Amino acid sequence: MLKKRKINNVLFLQPAGGALNFSPPLGLGYVATYLKHKLPEINVKVVDLSVEDVDLEILINSFKPDLIGVTGVTTMARDIRLLLEHIRKIDSSIHIVLGGPHASAIKAGAFSLSLDFVVIGEGEETLFALVKALNSRGDLAKLDGLIFRSEDGSAIINEPRSFIQEVDRIPKIDWSLLPMDKYVVKGTITSSRGCPFNCVFCSQQFGRSWRPHSPEYVFDVIKELVDDFGVDTIRFMDDNPLISKERFKAICSLIIENGYKDKVMLNLNHGTRMDIIDKEVFDLLKQLGVKSLWFGLESAVPEVLAGMRKKTTPDSIANAIALARSCGFIVNAFITIGMPGDTYDRSMETMRYVKKHKVNLVSPAIATPFPGTDLFIWVEQNGRWINRDYETWYSTQSVLFDTEDFTSQERMEALDKWLRFSAFQRLRLALENPVVSFKHVLKNPGIIVDSLRNIFGKPWYQKK
Repeated sequence: MLKKRKINNVLFLQPAGGALNFSPPLGLGYVATYLKHKLPEINVKVVDLSVEDVDLEILINSFKPDLIGVTGVTTMARDIRLLLEHIRKIDSSIHIVLGGPHASAIKAGAFSLSLDFVVIGEGEETLFALVKALNSRGDLAKLDGLIFRSEDGSAIINEPRSFIQEVDRIPKIDWSLLPMDKYVVKGTITSSRGCPFNCVFCSQQFGRSWRPHSPEYVFDVIKELVDDFGVDTIRFMDDNPLISKERFKAICSLIIENGYKDKVMLNLNHGTRMDIIDKEVFDLLKQLGVKSLWFGLESAVPEVLAGMRKKTTPDSIANAIALARSCGFIVNAFITIGMPGDTYDRSMETMRYVKKHKVNLVSPAIATPFPGTDLFIWVEQNGRWINRDYETWYSTQSVLFDTEDFTSQERMEALDKWLRFSAFQRLRLALENPVVSFKHVLKNPGIIVDSLRNIFGKPWYQKK
């Protein structure tokens, strides 16, 4: 039954996630800022449980939230469930809403959890509309992008909400809402939303249309992070910040023209498509201090690339690697084991390709069929589940399914070879750049531990 509680105080929670969160939760920051901007009479608070040591009962009893919004990805499913249950035990009258990638993927399936509402897709406008409707006793059935419980407890699924097209009208994140002093990596931004590509492993919470912020909007965010928090590196977290070369060129020009060239470096470690890059873009990146590039290579076998719908070829990949190396970049690549069409032999063929083209460092992962993706559907139809329990999907190094032509044992053996190969690459890079590597290890000590374990330890699939 729908609660009658009026909304005066809204608390947003980022679950602990089982590990330290090194950077601000940008999605939560945008939603909280939007609500604060649209309804200034509402008290808004954000707590990131991955970096803040908070007693939730004391927090709720002191702030007295009328609505609590929780977000999270699928690998945090267990933490999300436990957090929602904890909130219910503390005060069952609080409205609880779940949003973010996991909620958008499982939709009405989230109503097995202790919650009242699910926000699908972009959360800013839907949550704002929900708070207004709750305070005015409005008709929840008219709120696009919302799933809610009916009087009999069943889920009512409303129409999806249209994506915000003019993304510059979304207020920039109010960083005072977030515990910025707690984050190791403060300089993360999203300069666009959505992706026009159709990779089988991506759920695309923000849709298939690319909606970029203007260069001026992006620069204002960069300037604020540099001036207010001493950020010296900006990491682009959106899927494809480089789709428009002219826009990216304008962003770089604003950085240079306003005297920030020597204050901040750009970082594209979230990954770059190899078919939208060219020398002009490389030159821009060099000017802004970029030294290494991460490409979404995934595989170098045509059949596997086709199965992923990557729309790249071994030749186009080789051309991008060669161009990047000629421009002086360290070339790194993401590798995925076990996508549609993949086999053990094809995975090893990709390793030989990586060696031949002198990729400096790889980051291997096992194919993970997240709910809401076409890969999930493909596994349902063509594979065999080994583990379908989201709550145990803690990493992308777990074999969750297999196929007749790529068994679970073969997948684990392939991952072990890739991990050892990557560890030797890291060791070689460390010996080539000892000072830089030492500084990096000081900030990330787990890297050296993992590398040594992968080189000298038992094979991955024999570890207990």
